Amino acid sequence: MRLYCSRLSDTLKDQRVLFDAGALTLTCQFIALLAAVTAEAGYLGMWGLGLRANNLAGLRSYEDLKGMWGDGPAYSEDNYDRTAMANYADLSESPGRVADALLGRFLRALGTNETHQKTLEKFGK
Repeated sequence: MRLYCSRLSDTLKDQRVLFDAGALTLTCQFIALLAAVTAEAGYLGMWGLGLRANNLAGLRSYEDLKGMWGDGPAYSEDNYDRTAMANYADLSESPGRVADALLGRFLRALGTNETHQKTLEKFGK
């Protein structure tokens, strides 16, 4: 299975911004879909999950532009790549932990990890 999103950034107020909340939401929704497919198929083994984002250098979280958290750091790398392994129990019982394994490092680099912890906990971390 593959999820592709081509618009998690934009230029607003003459500044390139990243919609990191959108990345987290799509990742959580994808994990929920994968858990449903896994349950339907009766497959209880391991899944290799991967997440890649590109053209990121210099982007700041959209939340910074809104002024809610101040001046957060710009992302310094051009790409973000992360992989994780998860089985059916991980996908169905702790999907927030799987999402954190994929996106946590990225959110910490943007300075928005704590902001998004509520979403991860709500999702089942």
